[in-house]
Amino acid sequence: MVSIYVQSPTFLNSPFSSPASRRLPRGASSPQSLRVTASRSYSFDVVVVGGGIIGLTIARQFLTGSDLSVAVVDKAVPCSGATGAGSLLVGKTSQECVALKQKVNELSEGGLRAEYLSSADLFLKEPAILVDDETGAAFLPDDSQLDAHRAVAYIEKGHLLVVENFDWFHLNHGIMEAGYADHQSASAPGVEERMLSISMTATMDTTGNLVLGSSREFVGFDTEADETIIRCIWERAAEFFPTLRDISLEDFIRNRKVRVGLRPYMPDGKPMIGSVPGLQNLYLAAGHEGGGLSMALGTAEMVSDIVLGKPSKVDVSAFQVKGRPLPPILPHEVHFGKGTIDLGGLEVKQVSISNTTAKRVWRTYEGGRDSMGFSIFEPINLPANFFKIGFYAQPNNQKLFGWILVARDVSGRSLRPPVDYIEVWNTASLDIKQDGHAYFWQPVCLKGYKPVGVIVTTSSQKPPMKKKSISCVRSELTEQSEADTLVWGFKGVSVVNLRPVQRGTQATGVYTGTFSFQQLNSSPLPYLFCLKNTKLNMSSNIPSKAQTRALFKTYSPLIYFHPKENFLPSSVHWFFANGALLYKKGNESNPIPIQPNGTNLPQGGSNDNLFWLDFPLDKTAKEKVQRGDLRNTKVYLNIKPMFGGTFTDIAVWIFCPFNGNAHLKFLFIKSLSLGQIGEHVGDWEHVTLRISNFNGKLWRVYFSQHSGGTLVDACDLEYVEGANKPVIYSSLHGHAMFSKPGLVLQGKRKYGIRNDMARSDKWLDCGKG
Repeated sequence: MVSIYVQSPTFLNSPFSSPASRRLPRGASSPQSLRVTASRSYSFDVVVVGGGIIGLTIARQFLTGSDLSVAVVDKAVPCSGATGAGSLLVGKTSQECVALKQKVNELSEGGLRAEYLSSADLFLKEPAILVDDETGAAFLPDDSQLDAHRAVAYIEKGHLLVVENFDWFHLNHGIMEAGYADHQSASAPGVEERMLSISMTATMDTTGNLVLGSSREFVGFDTEADETIIRCIWERAAEFFPTLRDISLEDFIRNRKVRVGLRPYMPDGKPMIGSVPGLQNLYLAAGHEGGGLSMALGTAEMVSDIVLGKPSKVDVSAFQVKGRPLPPILPHEVHFGKGTIDLGGLEVKQVSISNTTAKRVWRTYEGGRDSMGFSIFEPINLPANFFKIGFYAQPNNQKLFGWILVARDVSGRSLRPPVDYIEVWNTASLDIKQDGHAYFWQPVCLKGYKPVGVIVTTSSQKPPMKKKSISCVRSELTEQSEADTLVWGFKGVSVVNLRPVQRGTQATGVYTGTFSFQQLNSSPLPYLFCLKNTKLNMSSNIPSKAQTRALFKTYSPLIYFHPKENFLPSSVHWFFANGALLYKKGNESNPIPIQPNGTNLPQGGSNDNLFWLDFPLDKTAKEKVQRGDLRNTKVYLNIKPMFGGTFTDIAVWIFCPFNGNAHLKFLFIKSLSLGQIGEHVGDWEHVTLRISNFNGKLWRVYFSQHSGGTLVDACDLEYVEGANKPVIYSSLHGHAMFSKPGLVLQGKRKYGIRNDMARSDKWLDCGKG
């Protein structure tokens, strides 16, 4: 992570007289060395905190592109982090090789030299690597290897294993497995309960040392070397280099080193580059993860342009610090958040839709939300041995968001390729602006197997069977599905997401992220199914208590109440302690004060209509209780599994002692009070956070609204600046929950009961206390 502090803007027009200053004229070459100082006080125009490749490149950009003096500050030797590069991407499966061929084509079209190597060609370039008929590689001849420590002399938690003076074989290129971006889950004694992943990287440095990597694990700022991870790295490398199988790691105990570095990470895959909200002259460049070397020059130019007020050559809004949510930091316990879930012979992984994990197959530009159309995506670059079970659809008025499940056959009989495809629909007859015509094909499955999704092509020719583009799932692992949210609608055609018919805390149906479509006045389509968790164990996938606390700390909402709201929430304890009374039918004249802990309330789960609550008889005390007390408000959490244990719902309940009267908008009357209509004692409202058990990410939020409610995708929510906390708006008097301020009417057309929402100084941070 790099922080850049800039002195007051007046420095741009003032002389710099510090004896430690060092300027370079514009266009001059970079300095060959940087002076390291300690225990002395100097003044600089720009201070760069962080001496990795990002920090040093930013410093260089200021020195060569401006008249500013620059200091680089780091707790260790500059460039002692995790900088490196590679030039051979190796695929071991046919799926990985298809993705590599596509990558080669993309790079070639972009003007870069790239070549796809067959297994025979790969063997000629790297004889030490294990190849078979399915092995292939992308060769990038113009890539270079950077020795991070040597780089310092020229310009001024992940594990790597370094074996010094290694002479068992030689590598001619930097090598990386094709699945590096996904990282394979590690499998070894002692790591089963950890969110640890290992991928093979290998290179020979300039002094003849073999450098093997790498690991990825979210463990905060722990930089201690882990012998278990080192062994996992060695064993993973041995899958590619068979010579290592005959060598014991203990043989190198004396001439090996382990490098442990920290790689700042952002969940959306984009680094944070820009000014820090609320802190003048402080800028951040962090979250490059493993791409620091490739993004260093661009980052430095962006930072320099922002600081100096120059027009940027790229759109910096996607990288800005303001409004960027941070990933939750979770304790490492149980199986929650490990990335995959075993449904009972079928392992599924949630793939977030992005430019690197999905390819847009087709789109239309009309109809649907905001009349912007929708797009269909095919999952690509799947982890090793995982297969598609469907395609993904999303409205075009949304940011690229969402996910789809991919599956791996653990039992050997859970997945089967289709025996045929049938065309169930096409867009040729639709008079809309579209990227060609889309053809929707449903798999025909073997007996005992069910289709979960459709495949979409832009050709009227039936998809070739050899591609195995989509898999059928064993019937015992499926359940019936139904329409969920509307993706797109146009002239009687609706594209919908699919969800399990049976839902609830004990239901076994699993949401897959696939879609289907419905057409008015047409024969019913063949059924598509969702998945089923046959290994449903509520304790195996849901977060522990400690993880739940961490999740709620990350996603706890901020609730705004209307400026005119007189009836605010409180805790239940406060309501009881301030005079709430218990009435009993037949004895109305003798109400009983309720104990603050509620011990004298009626027990039992049934409603016998014999008891009710009311306010104190004293007018002053009654008005006090009706108004509630924000300072004494508590939130009440209900934690429950959903969708077969693949999601966790955190229902956030608040209690308001009094629900105010309703107002009506009718004809020319903007707001007509309805007297006592809507008033009642005690009002419970809630929002529910739906969180993925695969990765701990917030997917949707449910807003309770009187007798119903709405689900809103996380990408469509407003957040507290610089945090993951959703902003919620409570309606005036009724306390219904909404995602946006403004007016929402309950009724038809332009008339109905008013729900008024607005920001004010009356708000509740649900994560406090």
